[in-house]
Amino acid sequence: MKNKIVFVWIWVIFNIFIGMYEVHCYQHRNLLNLENIPKWNSSVIASWNEYCRVDPRYVWKEYVWYFELLNAFYAFIFIFVLLFYKNAIKYILLLEIISCSLYFLTLFYEIIVDENIKKKIMETSSIQNRIVYYGISSIWIIVPVYLFYLFS
Repeated sequence: MKNKIVFVWIWVIFNIFIGMYEVHCYQHRNLLNLENIPKWNSSVIASWNEYCRVDPRYVWKEYVWYFELLNAFYAFIFIFVLLFYKNAIKYILLLEIISCSLYFLTLFYEIIVDENIKKKIMETSSIQNRIVYYGISSIWIIVPVYLFYLFS
């Protein structure tokens, strides 16, 4: 049990840093654009602009940011749960799994329905970009699933 909790704490601390990054990018989302996307560099907004190459909805659709803000919210709630309600860990993990899965479902749905999104993704990103960035995003399904079963 002790190793499980240590692993969960590592996940929570990681999520807190990512959550702060997501909130910062959300607050500066007006700086994102798809016309002049810089290559990856040390700028936080430039790094999110890079992510917009594989999901341009961050520039066009406000609702996509709600998934990011939910991740940040879950990270901070997770601390409270770990300190006071360890029995509820599985519920927070389940919420993370659902939230990230909904992100991917909406992405795939919109790629099918909206030709502009599909076209923009194909124009601005390579297959390697998509594999890397969708792979990074899938961490919020894979790790919570692993932890969920660890606590079952």
